[in-house]
Amino acid sequence: MKRLIIFCLLITVLAPTGAGQVNLSLDRQIPVETPFITAVALSHDSRWVAAGTSEGLVYVWDIESGEQLHLLKIHNKAVNALTFNADGKYLAAGSDDKKISIWNLELGALEKLVDKNVGKPSCIEISPDGKSMAAAGSNKDISLWEFPSGASRGMLKGHKKEIINIAFGALGNELVSVSKDKRLMWWDLNKMKSLRVTEIDIHTMPNSGNDVKSAAMSADKRFIAVGLDEQVLQKGGQGMKFKYTLAFYDWRDGAVVKILEDNYKTIERFELTPQNCYTLLETSTLQTDKLAFRNIASGSFDYETEIEGDILVYAIAPDGDLAAVGVKDSEKVGRCFLNLWNLTIDKSSTGCFMSKFTITSATEPLISFGGPYVIAVMPFEVAKIPMELEQSVPKMLETKLIASPKVRLVERSRIDDVLKELEFQKSDYVEKQAAELGKILGAQYLITGNVSMLGHDLILSVKLINTETSEITGIREIHCEGCALEDIFEAVNLLAPTIAE
Repeated sequence: MKRLIIFCLLITVLAPTGAGQVNLSLDRQIPVETPFITAVALSHDSRWVAAGTSEGLVYVWDIESGEQLHLLKIHNKAVNALTFNADGKYLAAGSDDKKISIWNLELGALEKLVDKNVGKPSCIEISPDGKSMAAAGSNKDISLWEFPSGASRGMLKGHKKEIINIAFGALGNELVSVSKDKRLMWWDLNKMKSLRVTEIDIHTMPNSGNDVKSAAMSADKRFIAVGLDEQVLQKGGQGMKFKYTLAFYDWRDGAVVKILEDNYKTIERFELTPQNCYTLLETSTLQTDKLAFRNIASGSFDYETEIEGDILVYAIAPDGDLAAVGVKDSEKVGRCFLNLWNLTIDKSSTGCFMSKFTITSATEPLISFGGPYVIAVMPFEVAKIPMELEQSVPKMLETKLIASPKVRLVERSRIDDVLKELEFQKSDYVEKQAAELGKILGAQYLITGNVSMLGHDLILSVKLINTETSEITGIREIHCEGCALEDIFEAVNLLAPTIAE
């Protein structure tokens, strides 16, 4: 593996407002010898970043170390679509050469090359359960395959122009697509047919026409956002008047739920942050290259950054901890930079738009000073949901907490052995015996909690117990309204930062 040279990047923050809501800090800048970075993707755990180039190359780096892990060579034209599967084992890349490559990143080897019914893919998605892959773009149809084998599942036909975005539903049996034909379409993947269609017909100016330019889907499957150019002939026929609009559609019924007007320029692309708080979009002028975070709920531009070099592509990690931006080097022809920013967004749902999740407790971390502290994450109590979550929820929480410098975790196998030997089952009994368990496990704190479903509402509650005093140090709780069991993963992601920095 080749060690990358890390450069400094000058970032100027322009008129920041909404202090504390969004913060950016540069982690590193990676040089890439290419005329254009054409696609970028971050893994779900913010461990890896991938970039595709205009020549068809795909680079993969380890974010923490800055090491180049792989240089993947199979395509001979621009790579315009990249996506990781949920556990980061696989990366799918789509190219203008009308092929999709599936790479096993553990082996650094090609798993499958798909070259039938591909067209020029501009979007690739892998289902939440990791069993299906969908791609769409220039050929107006959506192609489906089994993942990662690449065996065809068929095609979805109905759009009349290029498709610009697709997304699986939470259970993987539904797909939503947006096309330049000004239509939103919902698809039943079991029956391989359209469920319903919504016409994208926004007119904030009388008698205006409009063109669909871009789209993005919220991670919690609550809404679809569409970037539009509106145009109307000015009075007297003296040229055209243009307006750049973001329209938000409810995922469930296709109703328009919000319109953000007065964007600065054509919205060729944009990203949505987790928790549905912001859109990240370009606000560059002829003189300056800029990106901005626009508050979806209030419509205000809360944070704007000026960067050096033409902005090519950008992405936000699914966990919301990182942003990656590909830019052209302003000093050397044929070289670009991939800029990685640490991204901090207020994790509470206050002021966010159509978020399922509300942190109903305090949000500041229970562990923010001193340490590292030895912590044992105990089994959770579960109610009205499958019992296997009693083990899986603590494991999910551990994967988030292990990244905190304030925490050292007791091995899961050690906890299981001790609980089996002592026949501890219920969390309330664990609380009463916290001092004894702490002594046996060598833990300064225990984490226990509850997961319950009340109708379609999911509640996740976590307690931090001091084993020396057996006192509850604090409680953190999140409520998810109108949720499925699959939403427990996102609930854990959002609650973990309230436990430890």
